[in-house]
Amino acid sequence: MKANVTSGDDNPNHVDLETFNPLFPRGAYFGEPALIGPANHIDVHPELDLALLKNLALTLDWDCFWRENTHDGIYGPAVNLIQSGQTSNARYVGHQAEVMLEWRVDRHLTFTVDYAHFFAGDFLKQTTPGKDVDYFSVWATYRF
Repeated sequence: MKANVTSGDDNPNHVDLETFNPLFPRGAYFGEPALIGPANHIDVHPELDLALLKNLALTLDWDCFWRENTHDGIYGPAVNLIQSGQTSNARYVGHQAEVMLEWRVDRHLTFTVDYAHFFAGDFLKQTTPGKDVDYFSVWATYRF
């Protein structure tokens, strides 16, 4: 179980960004899709890691997002404003379910498959088209 809270800017007319800046976050902070960054948010993130076989792992997680400050918007991984908070008082941004399967072929080669679905919450439905997002990726990692 993970949980995070980061501050938001309560005065949108102020010249300075007074939202928490994580400085150097990894891109996939809340999962591979990297739709939301760690600024002006509250998230609760249960995760289950299962070792199916010695070399096969399955990760299941569910992440729920709220705005910490309703006067501020939501931000991307680079602290770029995705959506202003000016037109909605809704706090709930949405939730994301993700499943990742990782197969370690040997000590050098690993194959990974990832699928995530983001369910748009009230804030996104009130300020954008509010559509859900699907994400799918497959990659290979070779370690020297």
